[in-house]
Amino acid sequence: MSTNPPPNEQEIETALERLSKDDLLSLIKQMVQRHPDLTELIATIQPTAPKKQQRIPFKPEVYRRQVAEIFATTDRTKWGSEGRAADPLLDIMDTGDTFTEQQQYAEAATLYEIIVRGILDNYHTFRWHADEGDLDDVVKEGVDGLGKCLLGAQNDTAMRRQIIQTLYDVYTFDMSLEIDEPVMSRSIPTLLVRYTTPEERQMIAGWVRQTFQLDINWHADNINENYDQLLLGLEADTIDDETFLRISRTTESYNYLVERLLKLGRLEEALEATKHVENYDILEIVTILCEYGHEAQAEMLIKERVKKYDDTDLQEWLKERYKARGSSADALEIANHIFRTYPLAATIERYREIRQLAEQLGQWETVQAEIIAFLKTSDNTTLQIKIALDEGQVEKALELLQSQKQSKDSRNGPYANNFDVGIDVAKAAEESYPYESIEIYRRYTETRIEWRGRENYAIACQYLTNVRKLYNKIGHSEVWTSYITALCEHNRNLRALRDEMAKAGLI
Repeated sequence: MSTNPPPNEQEIETALERLSKDDLLSLIKQMVQRHPDLTELIATIQPTAPKKQQRIPFKPEVYRRQVAEIFATTDRTKWGSEGRAADPLLDIMDTGDTFTEQQQYAEAATLYEIIVRGILDNYHTFRWHADEGDLDDVVKEGVDGLGKCLLGAQNDTAMRRQIIQTLYDVYTFDMSLEIDEPVMSRSIPTLLVRYTTPEERQMIAGWVRQTFQLDINWHADNINENYDQLLLGLEADTIDDETFLRISRTTESYNYLVERLLKLGRLEEALEATKHVENYDILEIVTILCEYGHEAQAEMLIKERVKKYDDTDLQEWLKERYKARGSSADALEIANHIFRTYPLAATIERYREIRQLAEQLGQWETVQAEIIAFLKTSDNTTLQIKIALDEGQVEKALELLQSQKQSKDSRNGPYANNFDVGIDVAKAAEESYPYESIEIYRRYTETRIEWRGRENYAIACQYLTNVRKLYNKIGHSEVWTSYITALCEHNRNLRALRDEMAKAGLI
């Protein structure tokens, strides 16, 4: 039996865009009838395009129930359960990001905390796999959001205490996993050391000493395995310069070492210390260099690393540096290299970035031809389709999608390799190529029905609604009638499908 894939976000969005206001109201009423809890969610939705920025209404109990329901309803026995839990959590996280953008830091911090603590509370129950789980990434995003709130809420002592407590709890939980590298809290020591007040650092240091039962005398000569790097940073203000430098070198705490040397005006020593820093930590070091006004030295440091190591993070940093100062040619060279070298980096977003840079230099025609030729040799048809749509070349997108029919298999059906972009093509083709659009929708309908399950049947009905609309538009309503009749007859034993068709008004 084939595994039913989760509904595709783009497909759902496409279907909703086609509905009238009355259709949307009717759909929402049906959803509320099935799931009464949605009534509370509706109250949290902000009207689109407001004339004046409004504060989003915030009901934390609604979000707590949503997070709890996600974990309660996620089937832990099936493969991919982490991803199925993570996706809706990220949707809620987006609301937190909106709060942050509107400087509603109290609401944002509370929402991030609800999500993060929900994950930690269910971490072991759901047996998430540290270092490879999607939920780890959700926690990291929540930590990033809390960091922004910490920076934004400079004068709210109570809120800052709440944020700091949550960050610290994530840190201690991560340490309790006893794995080689932290999977969720890598950025937390920096947040707690660099973006807190002296009084807050003293408070956190007390927590650290108590939690980890540390009784460190920083002036002793035997500081080694028993020290804690976070504690060193928190108590840096209480340690004299030479002692602090000695401990930082001994414990290889190069971020602390470099910053203290820069405070003392010892730039050459700081740059010498950077030679011992691994690539995964060097970007924090260059941030410190830039904060102290040494941008040129930071750039040179990354340039030298890029020559030796093919590291995308370093190249991204250098590219953004070039863009910021208007060096489009240098930025284009790096963007092109990343796009061609790393398969996962070949995205429509990076294509657009390259286009923008090349247009600034008047080189887009040449660069575009080179990219298309590269994509053909790399057999990345999905991205070629996205590019064709982005350029308004609907006919080309149709041709590329059609070429994938040769790779179909019995489970996934035609266009299987490009399932996520097929609906985009169908939507774009509706006006100029209605027959081709109908064919795509019909094939996707048949594929969803073959997958079985109410979720797939509901999505199939969305496609069928588009098919009906197009047949009526081109004056072939009788063809639609014949098609839907034959489809029902062919699947007459699928009661759930007929039920979804009836709900959609198709039969």
